[in-house]
Amino acid sequence: TKVVGISKKHFFKGEVKRGWVSLLLHCQDPCPSVAQACVATMFQCVHFWGWKSLESSFGHSNDSINEQMTVFQTNMCSAQKKPAVLCGFLLETTVFMKNNLSRIRIAACNLAGIIMKQLSAHYLKKMDLVGLRNSLQDLQLDSDAGVRRAALETLKVLDSCNQHWLLASPRGLP
Repeated sequence: TKVVGISKKHFFKGEVKRGWVSLLLHCQDPCPSVAQACVATMFQCVHFWGWKSLESSFGHSNDSINEQMTVFQTNMCSAQKKPAVLCGFLLETTVFMKNNLSRIRIAACNLAGIIMKQLSAHYLKKMDLVGLRNSLQDLQLDSDAGVRRAALETLKVLDSCNQHWLLASPRGLP
């Protein structure tokens, strides 16, 4: 925004928001140069969200890129104060569950689980959880074992959210 001026800040913020989930997931792209470019771009963009504290939460440990992304995504979802934004992220993430790259499908499952853990029952109930469940169940038939594992873990998160709602509901109904 410094280069183009304040008048373009809102435009770029919108562009960052539209491309954010894709950027997050492609940080785990199987092509190393794509993954590195996405990580670099992601950190150039965190200030658009007001998440300066996240700039230091990546790349400074011996953890794998997948572990670092999990920590970053969890911190990012915790920092996001607008549940509607997370709902949008979850909706967009489900689209990537059909990606032709298995690592992206795995990353999409993992991100969906992280987002669901951060959303309250009130917001999750507004989502198409049947569609999400169907997508995750379809991934149980994926040719890649990693995709099947990630989908199963995310199904467990979805089930635990459903169980929590049943326990929290006055009549035991969602």
